[in-house]
Amino acid sequence: MVKSVTAGAAQAGRVTPAAGEAWAAMRALMTGGEGFDQLNRACESLGVSVSVAKSLFHIIPDEPEPMRVLAERWRCDASYITAIVDDLEELGLAQRQAHPGDRRIKTVALTPKGIKLRASLMALLSVAPAAFGALTATEQRQLRDLLAKVTAAATEPR
Repeated sequence: MVKSVTAGAAQAGRVTPAAGEAWAAMRALMTGGEGFDQLNRACESLGVSVSVAKSLFHIIPDEPEPMRVLAERWRCDASYITAIVDDLEELGLAQRQAHPGDRRIKTVALTPKGIKLRASLMALLSVAPAAFGALTATEQRQLRDLLAKVTAAATEPR
């Protein structure tokens, strides 16, 4: 299905080969370049695994989420969410709570320690990698604006 959606968008002239190349470059930066190294260094300095850090990205402070909703959003099995939440609880970063409207539903909420660690992680990852220095200040602003536009389009309801 993804292939047909992508092909349809490309045929309509909205997604060009250049867009695919840009996407590949962003992916390379995050999964194998300075972005990947930065994530690993941040996790090491904070004493958490990458999987714990990634889960903290998706749990919003002061917004407990049902575990079922997390499983749907992360597109994974509920047992995987259980294992992640077990790890977060063991580290004192999150806790299970009963849903206020239905005590049978378990929600996940960050603890004060989890909120603090999440903020520290986000701060460490907010520093642009040195590779961005290859761009002029004008190019950096252009890149920021273009990525903001793509991000806004990616989060619009379909």
